[in-house]
Formats: sequence, C-alpha cells, structure tokens
Amino acid sequence: MKIKIGIIGGGFSGAMLARHLLNSKQNLEIYIFNNDVKFGRGIAYQAQIDSLLLNVPAGKMSAYSNQPDHFVDWLNKKNKKSKDEFDQKFVARNEYGCYLSEIWEETKQLAAISDHRITPIIGKVLQIIPKDGVLELKTNELKLSLDFCVLACGNSLPTHPKTIAEKDFNSIRYSGNPWRIKVEEIQSDKEVLLLGAGLTMVDAIQVLRANGFIGKINCISPHGFKILPHEKPTEELQSELKFINTPIRLFEILKLFHQEMRLHPTKSADLVSLLRAKSGAIWSNFTHEERDFFMRHLRHKWGVARHRIPPESYAILQDEIKGRSLQISAGKITAMNFQESSVLVEYEERRSKKKRSLLVQHVINCTGPASDITVPNDGILNSLYQNGIIQADPLYLGIKTDIKNYQIYSEENYPIYALGNLLKGELWETTAINELRIQCEELAQVLINTFNKQ
Repeated sequence: MKIKIGIIGGGFSGAMLARHLLNSKQNLEIYIFNNDVKFGRGIAYQAQIDSLLLNVPAGKMSAYSNQPDHFVDWLNKKNKKSKDEFDQKFVARNEYGCYLSEIWEETKQLAAISDHRITPIIGKVLQIIPKDGVLELKTNELKLSLDFCVLACGNSLPTHPKTIAEKDFNSIRYSGNPWRIKVEEIQSDKEVLLLGAGLTMVDAIQVLRANGFIGKINCISPHGFKILPHEKPTEELQSELKFINTPIRLFEILKLFHQEMRLHPTKSADLVSLLRAKSGAIWSNFTHEERDFFMRHLRHKWGVARHRIPPESYAILQDEIKGRSLQISAGKITAMNFQESSVLVEYEERRSKKKRSLLVQHVINCTGPASDITVPNDGILNSLYQNGIIQADPLYLGIKTDIKNYQIYSEENYPIYALGNLLKGELWETTAINELRIQCEELAQVLINTFNKQ
C-alpha cells in the first residue's frame, strides 16, 4: 500500500521536498499542486524580464546544503567557465530558474524509475479537511484522500493597502501583483507610484524601464530608501557575535551589537550576517514581548543591514535618483482616489509632517508578501484557518508550527506540515535558499522516519 502525500506549492520548497522524499524506502504517491505550469522555480525565479539578477552571489545558491558548489558547477558546465568566474557573481534570476527546472525534471525521472510516483497538478487547492483518519483535499476538478500534507505555499501577494477601496482592486490603474506588473496598461510617458521601497521596488523599476516606460517613478514608504549594495568580500570579520550562545535575551544582543559596531562602524551587514547564522535559535528563545519589541522597533534596521542588492542594480537606482526620474519619499499615504484616467494620492511626509499630493496614472503595490493568514481571502491558508485547522502565530507572521518537526500545532495532531515563509513567526529568517534547502532536507527525513514507524 502506497503512502499518499500532498504538497501545496510547486516552487523551490515543494519541488525540493519531493526530491528528498524519493530517498524513502516506502512506496510513495506524491501529489504536488502549483498554480503555474513551471514547477520547481516558483514566481521568484521566473522574472518578467531576463535582466533581473539574484540578490545573492551564485556561490551561495546551491539547491543542496551538502553540495555547496552544485549551482556554480551547473553554471560552469553550461557556460564553460571556471568556478571562480561565477562564485561571487550575481547571475540572472531566470537562469537560476532554469537550474531549478532541470532539478525538477531529474526528480520526475528518478521517480519514474523507482517505486514512487510524482503527479504534478496545475490548479488551486480549495480545501483540506481531516476526515476519518485521512486528509481530504479538494480542487475544482478532483478530490483526493491523503495520508500527509505539506504547506509549501511560497510568497503570498501583498496585502492591499487600506487606502485603496475594494472596488479598485481590479482597476486598470492598479497592479496588486508586483511580480506580474500590468505593463500593457501603463502609459509609457506618465507618472507612476510604487508603494514600498524594498527589494520588490528595485525589481519593479527595472521591469518598467525594460518595457519602455520613460515617465517619472514616484515611491513612497514609511522609511524612504535605505537599501544598500553588496560589498566586495573581505577578510572574515572577527567578532564576539560569532560566539554567542542561546538562550540569550534581546537586550543582551543589542548591547553586544552596539559594542561591536563601535569596533567595526562600517560592518553592520557583516555583523547581522553573524547573527543571522543563529537567528532561528535566537528567535525561538525570545519571549513574545521580545519578538514584539523587535518587530516594532528593530525590524526595519535589521532589514537595512540584511537585505542587499547587486552593485549593478544599486547603480541603476542611483542613476535614476540623480537624473530625477525616480523620487523616493518617506511618508504615510492617507488617501488614494482612483479616477478614470488617474489616481490622486495624498500623503504625509515623515519628518516635516507636511501634507502632499501626487497625481499618477498607475499604482504598483511593492509592499512585500502578505503574512497574516487571518485576513479573509479565497486562499487555502485562510480556508484552513477559518476551519480551525491551522493557527496564526501571535505576531501574525505565519503559522504556529513545531519547528522540531515542522508539524502544525493542533490538538488533533493533524498530519499537516509547513515550510518556508509560513515559519516566519517561529524562526524569523526563513525565506532564503540556504534556509529553505535545509528545511526541505530535514522535513523529508522527518516524514521518512514517520513512514518507517507505520
């Protein structure tokens, strides 16, 4: 009798989990659901334009934690270059997508010659209902009975700002999906507004320009523009942060961090990287009050040091700012009035508190992926929440999950597991490839051990 597993999400996490599950000696039927035909790469690695680069050097992007050169070797073989050519290079995001697609094809071939079966299904999962010892999964076209289910849903679309009326969510003047901008609906010589000044904004600007947009780009975010470029690798930083042990209190870390900043005033990113290596263990030991304090007062500062972009991308933005074709403002939007041919935007400047207004022809939501599963929508996560199957973490960053085995918290001990950004409330840093690949490997082993006990 085969064990039936459903994986919701066919991006990196879902596809790599399926790959590692093939190590099981039990016979498996793996059903992997994706809203897109391109399994394995997810929306992050099928960019709208080929010039968008990874925000991490190729040497850190292997899909396998025990084969750190796997991606670089793939690039070397494909381009007939030496390893050093690519190790510190920021390659195209779509090229990384091709790498993941090849791994997915290999996974299907491995399954075909083994006792396992992988069935990719393009479509939206509507319901997962525990019933009579199994999980009943439903889409518009089918119903399956599963023994286990894994939520590997990837990034959700950004939450619509409260200043946009529900009737305007589908307006031709608004792009709610920043990874699929409605470029065909944007006049090339008018002004646009980007909401948010993070990594998504950087991509959106390049997509607009690559599609012939020559108008002015406005950007408004609470803190303005703080993104910095990656620096050239230097000698390994010697810091006390490397040797901290858990549990450790938040204010102890802050005190030590400030001490180290006095010694290394230009190395905030390196210091954060040292902390990030242990961020899961540190965050897990924080009290709710410490996590809440971090989110309210330190989250943005962490992001500034943590999220860097390639020097090439940074140079593009600096040219835009110097040429005044890009204006980034720190402030709070107070109203947006969608009209037939324009959008009137009102906002308050952060420092001066002055009231300002803009008239633009299109608004693009670059505020980042939504994380609150309690917000009503037609997605599977909200469905599971409404049915009392999953719970939001106290800060509404993801799902309450036992990070020791990735199983969701439930009184009924449902055989449902979670990966990736859904663990943000439990681990904080859980979206980069180096974190996701380890989670996939660990969860696969947890499930295989569970199979063997049955």
